[in-house]
Amino acid sequence: MSLKNENLKPLEFDFIKRIHLQDINELYDFFARFFDAHYIFDFNLQELKNSNKNIFVYKENNQILGACLSSVFLYNAHLEFIAIKQGLNRKNVGFALLNHFFINHKESKFFKLFVDEKNEKAIKFYERAGFRFNNISLNFYNNL
Repeated sequence: MSLKNENLKPLEFDFIKRIHLQDINELYDFFARFFDAHYIFDFNLQELKNSNKNIFVYKENNQILGACLSSVFLYNAHLEFIAIKQGLNRKNVGFALLNHFFINHKESKFFKLFVDEKNEKAIKFYERAGFRFNNISLNFYNNL
């Protein structure tokens, strides 16, 4: 899915924070609950530490319960991962994290992400944010 950076007016939320380096291990464990580490999650702990300026988190009771990780290449910001635990005290954490992704990459010309084509809830969420589904399909292969 992609979105062109035209007239975006993202909002800042005080409950979304940039990650602290001491929270990287917790972040890795948090993402591992949502993404298959064998073929999707290709960031190791050192790469996460190096990417800390592109990681935002939401915490309750000093625990990470929502996070997003992004990267940028040639003025294109890519949302690598976003995950939110269900049943949070605060609503719209996903929307708030996505806004901080836009704020963090305000110089980018395009915003991109990949989403499982069967994940209708996620697709609708991103479409409400202005992303458009472009039908690019990725296949993952194992070298056994």
